[in-house]
Amino acid sequence: MISRLAIQDIPSTDCRFLRLVDNSFYNPDIAVDNALIEITPPGFDCPVVFNTQAYFNTAFNSSLLKIAPSNLMSQLVPLPEGVYKIKYSINPNSTLYVEYEYLRNCQQILRYAKALCTLLDAKCSLTKREFEEQRRQLIWIKELMDAAKYMVEERGESKAGLDLYNEASRLLDNINDCGC
Repeated sequence: MISRLAIQDIPSTDCRFLRLVDNSFYNPDIAVDNALIEITPPGFDCPVVFNTQAYFNTAFNSSLLKIAPSNLMSQLVPLPEGVYKIKYSINPNSTLYVEYEYLRNCQQILRYAKALCTLLDAKCSLTKREFEEQRRQLIWIKELMDAAKYMVEERGESKAGLDLYNEASRLLDNINDCGC
């Protein structure tokens, strides 16, 4: 029986944190040694490496990822949006590992939620046609956002996923610019 490695991100509306948990199955007859997690944020070439333990549940922030070092919680900045490369390995690390690409779109999700709440707040002042048109536009944006994550995380097509992410962001900008 061999170990099977798996990690998962836990979504949050606090864009300063990326929470990863270990969902691996470990062979109970073999000690888990030298557990490492490597995270390469978007726009960076080299990963930040962390020693960890089996069954970890860890929140990473801008300071830990060396994006904006700070010792104060109040000075943490939102993590950048985009594709994160994540690798988790145990001894022997060169052969027992799993790699993921993860599309972080936390700030985009918050912008979408704000646009949706704005529409719902304005429902009584809009005609049924105006409301339905804006609702359909928001549904399309959400579908683009979901497809972007799927393209990156499930199909490994980062460029296509980022194109969809950018299209959803552009549409959100248009909604916010026109006050819809």
